Amino acid sequence: MRTVPGVTWHPYADKVYVHSVDSQRDYIFEGIALDVLNFFAKHDDATLDELCAALATEYAIEDAAEFQNDMREFVDELLAEKILCEGESVEDPWSNKIPAEVAEVFAKEHKLFSLCFELTYRCVERCIHCYIDDAPKFCAADELTLDEYKDILRQAREMGCVSILFTGGEVLLRPDLCDIVEHAVKLGFIVNVYTTGVGLNDEVFDRLRAIKIDGISVSLYSGVAAEHDKITGVKGSFEKTLKAALMFKAAGVNTFIKCVAMKQNFDSLESLYELGKRLNIYVTISPRIISGHDGKCSADYSLGDAALYKKFYEMSARYVSADKSAGKLTREQMLDKSSCGAGINSLSIDPFGGVRPCNTFHGAFGSVREDSLQNIWERMRSLKLKNCRMRDVTPQCATCESLEYCTVCVADLLNKNDGDFTECGETLLMAKAAAEVFE
Repeated sequence: MRTVPGVTWHPYADKVYVHSVDSQRDYIFEGIALDVLNFFAKHDDATLDELCAALATEYAIEDAAEFQNDMREFVDELLAEKILCEGESVEDPWSNKIPAEVAEVFAKEHKLFSLCFELTYRCVERCIHCYIDDAPKFCAADELTLDEYKDILRQAREMGCVSILFTGGEVLLRPDLCDIVEHAVKLGFIVNVYTTGVGLNDEVFDRLRAIKIDGISVSLYSGVAAEHDKITGVKGSFEKTLKAALMFKAAGVNTFIKCVAMKQNFDSLESLYELGKRLNIYVTISPRIISGHDGKCSADYSLGDAALYKKFYEMSARYVSADKSAGKLTREQMLDKSSCGAGINSLSIDPFGGVRPCNTFHGAFGSVREDSLQNIWERMRSLKLKNCRMRDVTPQCATCESLEYCTVCVADLLNKNDGDFTECGETLLMAKAAAEVFE
């Protein structure tokens, strides 16, 4: 027996969170699962008897026969779920609520759950709404090296980090992209990659396909080629991005299309949903525009109007099925949820080593070239973000009728208001519009 490639596991609290790239299933097991999986990861083709002998000593087991029976049942379950390398699937025990539950535990304990790496600010496109200002000025020679990334990933793994996102700029401009991604996967992270797909060649495609990343997301801003190219400023970019998406989809890699809704592409967003429907590629469209690092105003692109936000959510409701399986949270539970994970269970690292609570924050709070990731993380405990719950964001949150639909961006509030939380502004427009549509 051995663990299946693409299966990762991560201890949290007294349990173990397990994720399978191939099946896209998530599981939560009792803590002993960590020892079982670690054992089979280190001892390919080990037997159940060898597992029991090793664990019986470690746990000082008195009734060896009963322990072996319990282990046999558990190993059979892992085989059936293809967490170990044999067996047929059984009735689906997973819930898409599990990752959120795990992330929330990490937030409460101020443990690092996810880490976003902006590998480069260089890009082949010049998207009108991009929050990375003056991308041409950034130099590859100043970016973190492969060895530096390996060291940061090692530190993150030692801190118990679960999930890694690689984004840009355009990640394909890093010649060592596949080496970085492969190293992260080998360390046991759940790894996702964001790209335009422009510049994808056969060598990089073949390597990424074989590495067992969790998923790849491409940026498309319309289902109409001319409208997309107008946003990116690059003629022919629609065809190149779409080709990349289709290649990964055909190769069995979990593939997604991501987009932002803005005034400039609003009238053609439905065509993008229709394209995703025809290709069986999931489309996610965010109505939030991020303000630029150098202060570029997002108001030039944001929908900024209650009626437009309502039309957006009405359109989304026709294409995206809401999750009906999870029980609704009470108001008190909603108020006690983390407003977001930035600086609480997640971090972002820019191409030059600057550490931010997330990539939307203006300014870094330390550098991994000057200090350890752990030390920077600990210093973030002093930020106002620490243990920030929905009830803490603004005074209005506690009584807001649209709280259930709020997707507040704390970074946006802080960026625009000199470090202080204030009225929710456009976030409230979004929440009220969503409430009108979905209630």
